[in-house]
Amino acid sequence: MATYDDAKPAADQDRKKGNEYDLSVNLIWRSLIKAEIQKIIGKTIKGVVVAEGFRGPQSQLFLIFKDNTFYEIYSLR
Repeated sequence: MATYDDAKPAADQDRKKGNEYDLSVNLIWRSLIKAEIQKIIGKTIKGVVVAEGFRGPQSQLFLIFKDNTFYEIYSLR
């Protein structure tokens, strides 16, 4: 299975070349996201935290589960 480390160097290299985002890297990211989401299926959410910032991730959503793990979703504007 692909990992973040597999996809990131290719994405960085693609950006440095100034090319459009490579389709294969996009597919790797989609499979990574799908695999991560499958890990949270069946968990019980005990809390939700929403944060807004001016730098870095500008919008963040944390899903906190009963087993004290969390899932972060963020956006960069």
